[in-house]
Amino acid sequence: MSYKYELHCHTGEVSTCADAPAAQTVERYKKAGYDGIVFTDHFSGLTFPPFNYFNHQKNAEHYLKGYRAALQAAGDDFTVLFGMEIRFLLTPNDYLVYGVDEDFVKNFGNFLFDNQKKLYEKVHCAGGILVQAHPFRGYVKRGDPRYLDGVE
Repeated sequence: MSYKYELHCHTGEVSTCADAPAAQTVERYKKAGYDGIVFTDHFSGLTFPPFNYFNHQKNAEHYLKGYRAALQAAGDDFTVLFGMEIRFLLTPNDYLVYGVDEDFVKNFGNFLFDNQKKLYEKVHCAGGILVQAHPFRGYVKRGDPRYLDGVE
């Protein structure tokens, strides 16, 4: 048996690079024959207004809006999984996080102020994996392979 999943998708509710709301995205992928999506909205300085950088609980609730909307839209015949795309403040690299849940966002602190090693440790503590996103963009620096589980 084979499955077809989108592994890196954003929602209009959270990520500034996404136009479509989560429910519309779920419907489009269903119609295209996918079995599910991993929503990896951006958790970065672009996601939250600067005056909220230190208000982690408020940011966490905002961050989860797209994923929660996707879950409601999915129904019983489509899988929605939680993921993240994290960028630390003042850095060009993005890291994809898989295998964590909503509690990870709420309880593991403000990722904006982490570094790759610290994030890797948090992700592994929660049972997830860390993958460097789009490493071949010209402005991206190669991540330390000691603190990565993969590269997109």
